[in-house]
Formats: sequence, structure tokens, C-alpha cells
Amino acid sequence: MSRVLQYQSSSQPAPPSEFDYHFEQELGRRLRKRVLWYCGITIVLSLLFHLPGILSGGAPPIQISGAAPAPPIARFLNYGTSALSLLIYIAGFLIVWFRPMRREHVLKLTLWLYVLASIPGLVGIRLIFQLAIPPDMADQVIEQDLRERQRRDAIDAAGLAPPRPREDRPPREGTPELSPSSRAATTPTTAPTTRRAGPSAKGRAALTTILQPAMFFAFAAPFVMLVHHTFACLFIPWTLRQSLAPAILLLLVISAIVLIDFFGGGLHWIAAVLAIPVTAMMFVPGSMFCWWRFRGMKRDIRLNFDSDRLRSIQAEMNSAKRILESSLPPQRDTGPVRVNYVYEPMRQIGGDLLFMHPTNDAGGAVSVVLLDVTGHGVAAALSVNRLIGELERLFAERPDAKPTEVLSTLNRYVYFTMARLDMYVTAIAMRIDPANNSLEFTSAGHPTAYLRRANGEIVELESTTMLLGIAEDEQFAADPIRVTLERGDERRAPVAARRRREHEQPIHLAGGNAAPRNRVPHGASAG
Repeated sequence: MSRVLQYQSSSQPAPPSEFDYHFEQELGRRLRKRVLWYCGITIVLSLLFHLPGILSGGAPPIQISGAAPAPPIARFLNYGTSALSLLIYIAGFLIVWFRPMRREHVLKLTLWLYVLASIPGLVGIRLIFQLAIPPDMADQVIEQDLRERQRRDAIDAAGLAPPRPREDRPPREGTPELSPSSRAATTPTTAPTTRRAGPSAKGRAALTTILQPAMFFAFAAPFVMLVHHTFACLFIPWTLRQSLAPAILLLLVISAIVLIDFFGGGLHWIAAVLAIPVTAMMFVPGSMFCWWRFRGMKRDIRLNFDSDRLRSIQAEMNSAKRILESSLPPQRDTGPVRVNYVYEPMRQIGGDLLFMHPTNDAGGAVSVVLLDVTGHGVAAALSVNRLIGELERLFAERPDAKPTEVLSTLNRYVYFTMARLDMYVTAIAMRIDPANNSLEFTSAGHPTAYLRRANGEIVELESTTMLLGIAEDEQFAADPIRVTLERGDERRAPVAARRRREHEQPIHLAGGNAAPRNRVPHGASAG
């Protein structure tokens, strides 16, 4: 029995990044702006070019020396094709101006706008050449040249030609200098020379081949495309491939006209062979400029995006830092337990937290939790924010929670919510009771804390259990340790204030990461 195999598609492409979205938006904005400039400038130049001829009664579009004047229909054809192209540009300008479109739609509109506005001009040029250049153009040019030569010969024969300037050349060495009378006597009198009647048969045939409407178009089309395509590429932010698409379409149109002229017998095969590749080469400068400009445009957009993104991230990090620091407890300068600390994360924000909560005891006991999330930066800060909510919930329900209860609750929370993300926590929970002169603490893998006695003795508060989140609640044993406080341990108050607070028992607690003057690079210290 055959088994049907499920179709397994290839890996899905990665979704567009934020830069890709920004890049498309910026390209669309620039494309729309530049298309409007291109259409507007083309409309203005077209009006400036044709308006003087229209006001003067219509000058002939093409006037070749030696040929008969172009018929009026050539003039109307010139203005008609120009007006059609002008209307296409006006329509494109109005569509882009009033209708919001996506970038790909603007690209398609620009492609067909460029092609459809160019085709009437190309066809019009070919028809104007056909109307302005008669079939006997070579004979007219030859006859005009002969008439000019005959006129010059007649003038020379009648002696009406202006005297030619005499060249005073120095005599050669060894040659006696002649007097003016002898020089006049020895100068032969030359009769007017008879000019040739016209070119040879080969020259006439070559001139007949060159002076054809198809040959004029074959020579003019490459230069027209060079100017037209380069002008469009200067404005429209195409890529290399996008700039070649309209060029290929226009090249096909020109190739069709050239082939029709060749098979119609009006174009020499050499011109037909050279016209198409030469026209194709005329598209190279504009397309290469598009390629060069697009690379620079992408680099500039990337630089601006990265700069804006960096400023945005800095602003967001500053906001996150303010929010995280607002969760830290205020400094306590009065009362039986006083706390001062300095918070300095390794990065702009970190994964350390100092949490302090006064109990409901009449003796003024204070619960302090100092914890550190594995890792640094934004991920650790987000985890700290979650732990703050859990600590606030815990002490809101049980204000007199013991250090063992605090770490057990945190271990359960970290085990079920953060451990699957490989996020673990070290913490030390303390309960300072000045009424009983005691310090009860439990440390879950946290760096060693220190208690400095009044006599200078250092008491180490080492870890008593594993990290939070490593094991389940049944396997987690947070055994507390009680330390007796003595009067005068780390007494920081001035002498004048000390007499008024003899009943107070201020202490100093520092984490294992404490630096000189209680400055913590990536943690916090309470003292």
C-alpha cells in the first residue's frame, strides 16, 4: 500500500526587518517626490521649446540646407506628437500628486509613463524625417551645389570677384629680387578654371544612400535616447534593473522601426546592424548613474535609520532606567535601621535589585532582599521587574515574612516562570530586628555579604542554599542563620546625633560585589 508523503516546503523567508520597512517607506517617499519633479520639469521644458514656434506661426521642425522646405503636415505632426507626450506627463503628474499609492504602484506608473510618452516622440521623429526629406534629396543637394559653383564661376569670369590679398613672401636665397614692373611682366594671366560638373557615380550613390529618412532616424535615435534616458535617470531613483526595464521596451520599439526601414529598402544593412547596439549603449550612462546613486541612497538611509534608532533606543533605555531606579527603596537616615546604597549597573540598566520593606513589628524591624539575575542588560532588567511584582505581592500578603519564606516563594516563582528561559537568580534575604538585636538571613548562592563590628571585626554572611530556580520547592532548603547584633556595630551617625539616638542600632551590610566607598559596579549594597 503506497503511502502519501506530506509536502514539505522549503524554509520560509525571514520576515522583513524594521529597517526593510523603513527603507521601503523612504524609497517610496523619495520616488514620489522625484517623479513629480521629473514630470514638472519635462512639462516646463516642452512648453518652452515649442511655445516660441507656435507663437511665431509654426517654424518647420526640420530644415535641411539644399532641400525643399518641409510640408505643413510635418509641422502639425511635430506639434501633435509633442502635445500627446505632454498630456501623458500632465496626467502622470496629476495622478501621483492627488492619489496616494504604494511604491511598487508608483514604479509601474513611472515605467509606463516614461515608455508611453517616448513612443509618440520616436514615431513622430521617424514620420517627420519621412515628410521633411524627399526621396530625391541627393539630387536636390547635388543640383544646389552645382548652381552655387556655376554662380561662383560666373562671378570669377566677369571679374567681379573681390581681389585676393597678395602674399608678400621673402625671396629665396640666390634668387634676385624682381622689381614691381618685372614682377608684373612675368606674372602669367590665368583664365578662370572650369569646375567639375558634379560628383562621380559612386559619390552620387553614397550620397543617395546617406540622405534617406531611415538613415537620418538611425543616426538620430541613439542621441535622442542618450539625452532622454539620462535625463529621466537623473530624477527617478531607479535601481539598475528598474532603469533597464523601460530602456529595453524603447529599444524594442527602435529596433522595430529600424527593421521595417531595412526590409523596406530605405536603410543600408550596415546602418541597420550598427543602429541597434549603438542605441543600446546610449542607455548605459543613465543606468550606471542609477546604480551608483541607489548604492549611496541605501547607505544614507541606513545611516540615518541607525542614528534615529540609536537615539530612540537611548531614550527608551533612559526611560527604563528611571522606571527601574524608581523601584529602589529610598535612603533611610533615621530610625533604628538606616540604609544607604549606590546603584551602578554594568550597563545602562542591569539585573540587580535592592528591595526593602518595614514589618509591622513595634520594634521597627526591616526586611531587606538583595538579588541579582543572571545576565546583563535589558533581559535581566525585565526579569527584575517581574521579581519586584512578586516581592510586593508577597509582602502585601505577609508583611512579617521570614527570610526563608521569601526565598522559597522566589524560588518557586523563578522555577516555573524564568528557569525555562535559562534565567536564574542569586539572592540574600535579611530581617533586621533592632528590638532583639538580631539579624536573620538566608542566602541563595549570592556573593558573600559582610557585617562589620564596631571593633573592626568582619563577619561573613555566606551562602546557605542553591540558586533560585535550580530545583523545585520540595528540594529547595533555605535554612536561616541568626546573627546577634552588638551596640556600636558600624555606627555612622555624628557625635551630636549619637546622644539622641542611643537606643538605635544602625548597621552596615555590604554585598560581595561591594567596591570602595560602597560603589557597586553591577549590583547594589545596603549599609
